[in-house]
Amino acid sequence: MKCNNCGYENKDAFFCAKCGKKLTTDVSKTINEKKNKNLVKTLIIIGISILLIVLFILIKLIFFNSKTNNSYNIYNENNPIIVEKDGLYGYINKDGKVLIRPTYKEASQFIGNHTLVSIRDYDSQTGSKYQIIDKKGKVKYESDTYSNIDYDKENDIWVIDGTLYDGNMNKITKGIYVQYEGYGYSYYESNNESGIIDSKGKIVFKWNDENINLDISDSDTKDHYAEVTNLEDKDLIISLETGKILFENPDTSKYNIMAGDDNIFELYDRRTYDEVDYLWFKDNKLAFRLNDPAYSVELKTQNLLEIDYGTYYEDYGKTQRKYYYDYKNDKLLENYIEEETGFSIGDYVQFSCSSKKGLMKNDKIVLPCEYDNIKYLNNNVYEYLHTKNKDLIILEQNDNICLYNINNKKCVYKFKTTNINDIDVYDSTFITYTDNNDNNVVYNILSNKEMIFDEYSDIEVYSNNITIEKDNVVSYYNVSLKKICEV
Repeated sequence: MKCNNCGYENKDAFFCAKCGKKLTTDVSKTINEKKNKNLVKTLIIIGISILLIVLFILIKLIFFNSKTNNSYNIYNENNPIIVEKDGLYGYINKDGKVLIRPTYKEASQFIGNHTLVSIRDYDSQTGSKYQIIDKKGKVKYESDTYSNIDYDKENDIWVIDGTLYDGNMNKITKGIYVQYEGYGYSYYESNNESGIIDSKGKIVFKWNDENINLDISDSDTKDHYAEVTNLEDKDLIISLETGKILFENPDTSKYNIMAGDDNIFELYDRRTYDEVDYLWFKDNKLAFRLNDPAYSVELKTQNLLEIDYGTYYEDYGKTQRKYYYDYKNDKLLENYIEEETGFSIGDYVQFSCSSKKGLMKNDKIVLPCEYDNIKYLNNNVYEYLHTKNKDLIILEQNDNICLYNINNKKCVYKFKTTNINDIDVYDSTFITYTDNNDNNVVYNILSNKEMIFDEYSDIEVYSNNITIEKDNVVSYYNVSLKKICEV
């Protein structure tokens, strides 16, 4: 477009690139350009509207799933706090306000929207009386027998009197009998069939027999395996994730299968009780099978098995007592090269060298291998703090103990002691220890505050509060170590 002022030929523009004067255009062309612009604007608005609707639906789905899936597995600092008065239990909030007055003989921590309480002591005539209540004290379910109630925190499900419920006490199963077994899986039976269902009520494994036994291996891994038998002619090991049969007892008249820890199963002789085979399952398959009279087989790290032939290993033709199976490289090793401990938290994996410890992430070293010990927070607390950009661990080095944030590579808090209490037991952000002057110290990770009590104070740590008992007076403190109640 030619400028009427200086004659410079411009490309599409509203002002001359040489003299800066406004360029005049043909009126009809301007109208068409405006129409095109309006059309483009309209299309953009429509596109944005569609995008917002899709985004809203996705957010709603994500939020709904988080509320009905594992959201209650993560620590909640705002949970109601149990308080005791005159031998009865009730609940207060983090500021000390009474939510449910003390009326219960027994009370448990809220997980999600509900908790289990008892309204009367056991009596040989009437038994006990248990209730599931919400945060307003409203009774959602009542039972005379505690054994008929199971709760799985990891999956936020209840199994009550043979029925599976979600965390909001909505029925998941109808018309079948359910018995909780563990790790989110339950045994069910109905109409001459039985099997296994997951936490959503989906059938994982079905057997046309109404009488089967289920034994799940105790393991911290994400994949779980179980022995399933109908007590007659079938004895199987299945993957609970896929429902597939991974191993079948070759002769139930001669052998039995026993579920051990860490997804290790033993096939043993019915008559002599001697082990015939050791079976280890990983990644939904039979990862290792040992047809040898070993004394024991244990998981050393997440990818390494330790095979122990016992004191009399030479009688079995072995040159040494212990051997190791490397799963990654599918090799049997004579020596254990300690490359990793197998312990992991979040995205981090611990490794060892020369009796020292460090951390790796995606095969990259994030903490050098120079620490005497690394302690980890309770997993639920760790995940909660991770949402706040705090990946916290405890490092021990040369009698110095530090709470360390991996994200910013800073020591958050230095402990005034060479030993702290176990921190991986409760869903709690409190850490207690005795300092070098024999005082009792309480430190809270969330508020980064500490309080010092004398040696005569009795300290009890709970999920989101502590109690200090001294001279028959019990004081309640929240995560900010503020006194909120005294009884």
